[in-house]
Amino acid sequence: MNPRISKELRVIVPYAVVSQAACFGAAAGAKALHLSWEDVWGFAVLAEFVFFLLAGSVLFGAEFSDSTMERLLSQPVPRERIWKEKIFSLVAVLIPCMFFNLGDSVSRYLRLGPYRWGNFMTIMDALGSFFLALTAASIAISTAPMLALYTRKTHTAFFGSLVLPLAGLLLVLMLSQIIASMLPRAPGQASINESRLSLIVFFVFASVWCSSTYWLARRRFLKLEIS
Repeated sequence: MNPRISKELRVIVPYAVVSQAACFGAAAGAKALHLSWEDVWGFAVLAEFVFFLLAGSVLFGAEFSDSTMERLLSQPVPRERIWKEKIFSLVAVLIPCMFFNLGDSVSRYLRLGPYRWGNFMTIMDALGSFFLALTAASIAISTAPMLALYTRKTHTAFFGSLVLPLAGLLLVLMLSQIIASMLPRAPGQASINESRLSLIVFFVFASVWCSSTYWLARRRFLKLEIS
């Protein structure tokens, strides 16, 4: 295996292991305490979200804290290749972690029974676990590296990747609600229209945000100068 990829995996894999331990531990704890999965689902997803962002932040943040960035960039290897190897390593670790969320979402979806093809928002709610994991993974490979490269600090990148996307999303959702209130709607359909609009706004915002921050992170890394 490529030694640079092996190095990245040694840094990232512990975060993935902890995130999955939190998910399966929550499931085992719920069974032992005679709780339903719904009672601990939020904790499991939040733990996974946090560790995904930590993995994305440490991907480049550790190079600065360990003073290895200069040695990394001095290698006779194109920076573009180093960038791809780092992102590939992160994606290769995050994708298997998302199988837990995919299984949870599929299970929820199948339990809908006759409502499986019914209300759109009910279906989306059942698939929420997978979409949250996908969102966390997207932020982990875009916003977290960008902030780590600009601030050169892992903890700043982590907290920033938690706060900035959420603040931006809340602002955009508020605007979407204002727009939704101005749209014509049939009596009794306001909440459904607003929910669907909010969902569309979420996916559009997430796509634009993650693609933009990924581009900024890549651009920053390719032009990074170590003083």
